[in-house]
Amino acid sequence: MPLAIEALPTTTDYDSVEDPPGSIDPLGTLTYAERLADILLPGFTARMWRARLLTVAAIGARVGDRVVSLMGNREDVRLEARLAFERLLVSAVMWAAERDAAEYKNARRGLPGSSLARRALAADEPLTRSNFLKGQAVNGPYGVVARLAKHVGLVEEGGGLAREAATLVVAWSEDQGLPGILDEEGSERAGYIWLRDVAKAVAACLDLCHPKWHTFGESERTVSG
Repeated sequence: MPLAIEALPTTTDYDSVEDPPGSIDPLGTLTYAERLADILLPGFTARMWRARLLTVAAIGARVGDRVVSLMGNREDVRLEARLAFERLLVSAVMWAAERDAAEYKNARRGLPGSSLARRALAADEPLTRSNFLKGQAVNGPYGVVARLAKHVGLVEEGGGLAREAATLVVAWSEDQGLPGILDEEGSERAGYIWLRDVAKAVAACLDLCHPKWHTFGESERTVSG
């Protein structure tokens, strides 16, 4: 059966006159597909293939809260603190995997930036913004699940730890033998001591401090417990 010209899509008064330069949606269907996907799988993005790294997002938010407090409640350091924590985390996973590949096989599988961290580890270099993921804020471990983490109430819009995340964070900390991660200043429980030490390591990684913020080894051991 020949193709009838009447069956082809036609423009309406509501369609754009011309596509923007570099358009990847010449038929104008992407917006509708995204809306449908948001209804069927709310909180997911095209960069995700399964729900993952939500605990990382919650713990990163908790560390970020602590770093902001250490820096005199400066909200402008929250994003950089989260990015620095991610770099330490990925470094820690790869550092541990080099020593026990079987134990950390699943931890490094699908972890954004792991190949770059392996390369930096081999060169005995720290992970920095210059040798880690481009666009880390959206492509890093937190970035790929940021929308979902906010959708399920683990992270606030501003990046802080949401109140609803307490159960997950406490469950993780106790499973790791680190009770007390949500304790107030001055606590001597293992979880709070871990949080304090990691927050100090992250603060030392910020560009506000010395640019050579860490070497492989001590900071990674701190993060990996």
